[in-house]
Amino acid sequence: MLGQMTETKKETNTKDKELKDVKVLLAIKEKVEQTFKNSDAITLHIDQLEESLRLFQQKKMAKDSQIKSLAKLNKEWNDVKKIAKDTKKEIQPLVTMENDTNSHLIKKLEEDITLFIQEMKKREFFQYKCGV
Repeated sequence: MLGQMTETKKETNTKDKELKDVKVLLAIKEKVEQTFKNSDAITLHIDQLEESLRLFQQKKMAKDSQIKSLAKLNKEWNDVKKIAKDTKKEIQPLVTMENDTNSHLIKKLEEDITLFIQEMKKREFFQYKCGV
């Protein structure tokens, strides 16, 4: 789980990444959205681990290394959530700009297709003149 969080931190961090590249921007956006989507489930897993460890501590079966690992896991998760939140704010203007650009291009394509169909209907081969 700790390795996943480290990987997520790396993938959501925008430092040294070309944000003008749409593929890079989409990959970062997808990872941020995935982090927010899975947030409750990951928090639940960490809470379950914490409660299990408390039970082991009461029974004097817990090791110090396990307690340190859980503390590190908790810190890492808080870092991942903070980075994801900051990254979402940072990339939002770029995502909106790309969205607007694509919407404009789609609208232009639809207009071009409509114009093309109208021009095709005026052509001779489009009209069917048949006798009885």
